[in-house]
Amino acid sequence: MIFLLSNIVQNAVIGPDDSVTGGAVGAVTLIVMNAVITRWLAADDRAARWLEGTSSPVIDDGRLIPGTLRHLAIRREEIEHAVRLQNGDGIDDVQSAWLEPSGHLVIVLTPAAQTATRGDLEQIERRLSAMEALLDRRSQ
Repeated sequence: MIFLLSNIVQNAVIGPDDSVTGGAVGAVTLIVMNAVITRWLAADDRAARWLEGTSSPVIDDGRLIPGTLRHLAIRREEIEHAVRLQNGDGIDDVQSAWLEPSGHLVIVLTPAAQTATRGDLEQIERRLSAMEALLDRRSQ
């Protein structure tokens, strides 16, 4: 959007139509059309699927889906790199993964491969404190 807007304004400044009005009309038209299309896609799921596409699964239960990779022209190395960036050691650590129309790769790691959360650590700390209290009572 920014590139299109800059191109319209640039053409109005240095192009054959060097009027401020021409640039303003072009910029306002582009902004209004963007707003209309964005709101239309937000309101109509079918239009969004048709224009933007749907997510494509690339990993299922630790195994790559070769047909999807070929269709999307993605190499195994690219997927492995994305898994490592999202704290996985390898593709076998992935429960499922899919590529969103926006280009984001969403990865769900297997429970064993997920890192501990603050809540997990707090729960362990509470259990250790309870064990320590129990051991203190027994030693008295």
